[in-house]
Amino acid sequence: MAKLKNPTKTPNTASSSQQPGTRKINLSELKKNNDIWYKIKVLIYDLANIKNDPASVTRLERTVDELYISEPYFTAEQAELVKSTLVHFPPEPDEMEEDYTEGATEEFQIPKQPSKPAEIKGEMKTETVEEAIKRRMVNFYDKRKASGDFRPCGTHDMVPVYLGVFGILKGELEDEKFLGRLRKARIERETEASGVAGGGGKETRNEKGKKGR
Repeated sequence: MAKLKNPTKTPNTASSSQQPGTRKINLSELKKNNDIWYKIKVLIYDLANIKNDPASVTRLERTVDELYISEPYFTAEQAELVKSTLVHFPPEPDEMEEDYTEGATEEFQIPKQPSKPAEIKGEMKTETVEEAIKRRMVNFYDKRKASGDFRPCGTHDMVPVYLGVFGILKGELEDEKFLGRLRKARIERETEASGVAGGGGKETRNEKGKKGR
């Protein structure tokens, strides 16, 4: 279910260049948007609870993006903002990947201390959220294959990657205030019925599966 389109192709990461006339925000700025930050937590919660929460399954099956960053979690504009947000590129990705993904098939883990950002010639090296997720997943695929394990990646394997990229702790997904809001409002009525104002969008994962049968 959670397969990247080109898992063996490493994305172009750590790019500091931006398109003329555009400004990418950083993770601290994104976190100030309470609505989007809550939705990010809901997405990660669903990835972690797909085996025991039917509502999580339903929401994930309605996504139209390979990274699940789309409706019903986010509007198109919000999804683009989240994907393009800049995060620090870690100095030792191999070591960090092991911290975040080791044992992910059993239960997601959090490293004891997050990796420090890389600094090159006085400049912080950055990459977008989309690049960071894909890079870490590629590293995970490579390590799994190197160990002789060729199983496809599942949603549970993605949880530690998303937690690491967004700097969210496991405990934040278990906070009663967060869970209470999720039970009451879900993701704000599934992002206002997920497209009532913009119908005719892309096919969901579930719809694609039905057509392929």
